[in-house]
Amino acid sequence: MYTTARDLLKLDKATYSDVFLSDSIKKQIFRGYSYERKGKSNYGLGYRMREDKGKSTLFFHTGWWHGNTGCYASLRKDTICMVIISNHYTKKVFGINRLSTLFGNYPYEPLIDTKENFIKPNAAIRHMGEAVRKKKP
Repeated sequence: MYTTARDLLKLDKATYSDVFLSDSIKKQIFRGYSYERKGKSNYGLGYRMREDKGKSTLFFHTGWWHGNTGCYASLRKDTICMVIISNHYTKKVFGINRLSTLFGNYPYEPLIDTKENFIKPNAAIRHMGEAVRKKKP
């Protein structure tokens, strides 16, 4: 599926509304059903989740198709949506998990699951620039 950053933002905003989704549906969507790595990496209905005791849940999904890569993250506790999309294959977009720590108390650990195609933290820091390097979790 191809999308735009604007459409992902519209979708994210709509998930906060009871007009778009009922409260009971939202409870089902933003709940994990399948731990890929016990206690940390969970998968719900269309969202991957990073959960860590004492931290806010990071909801996200990645994608790549025919040379395009993208990552969407929803920091629901702080009503923040982050979208990074590239029109060529690059793992730089998968450093989005590092950015979440700039906004709140979200889990940050290497997202190295091959299904997610994330890169290691040091590589993410290198690619995300000076602003990210200044604040370490």
